[in-house]
Parts: sequence; C-alpha cells; structure tokens
Amino acid sequence: IIKTKWDFEWHQQIFKDIGYPKKIPDNLIITSRSDVLKLIRSSSTIVAFNSTVILESAIFGHRVICPNFNEVNKYDQFVMHKLFKKKITLAKSSKDLKKKIIDRLNAKQKAKPLMIEEFEKYISQIKKDVLRMYIKKIDKILTS
Repeated sequence: IIKTKWDFEWHQQIFKDIGYPKKIPDNLIITSRSDVLKLIRSSSTIVAFNSTVILESAIFGHRVICPNFNEVNKYDQFVMHKLFKKKITLAKSSKDLKKKIIDRLNAKQKAKPLMIEEFEKYISQIKKDVLRMYIKKIDKILTS
C-alpha cells in the first residue's frame, strides 16, 4: 500500500515512476484515504518521506526507511528526516531503496518503541506508562 496525503498529482507521479500500466504489481494499492495508524500498526515495513509518519511509526517500533535522493537535494533545508538520520534507515538511490525494503521485509525485527525523545520534542510529551496506555488504546481501537 502506498498512502499519500492527497490524491491529485501525487498518484499520477507514482504511477509514472513505477511505469504504469506495464509494471504495476497486482497487489499495489495507492490511496490517500486509509487510516494511517491502522496502516502503521499492521505493516512490517514503513517507507516515509517528510512526514510525521516517521515519528508515529517509531512509536510502534518500526525503523523507517527514508529516500535520501532526487528531490531531497533540491529541498534539503526542508527535509525532516535529516533530524533523525541516526535512528532511521536512509536509502541513497532507488536501487538502494528497493534493496532496503526487500531486506526489511525478509528480516525478523522485534517491535520496540523508538525515538521517544524526538516524539516528545516534535509531537507531545509522553511518559513510558502513558506510551503503553496509548499503544493499548490504539490497539483496541484498531482491532475493534
């Protein structure tokens, strides 16, 4: 699933980049309407760019893969993932991104909350007890 913030040119650009209609996988879904927390919770691999999804995924124990090529150079001063580059996985090219995604899909990773300090700095203050409570409440909502 590719979850975008909006439809419009985002979807058109993704289709163009993957070679639509010839190369699109049968199981690929591109949407802007899915619940992001449900997607994060149910995913084994997260790729994000310039999004709070980087922090939200870390709370659920995902080490996010971030593209660090193409438009990153053009918009360097606005690229959020550079704030967390020691706690995420950076892909330096489309080939490297593909490899990192495949490696992550094949790896067995234990979910452990990451980037607590960054979450508190950029989103809100939390305590470990509160974090456990939030995760339980989110789980309950997502599984209802």
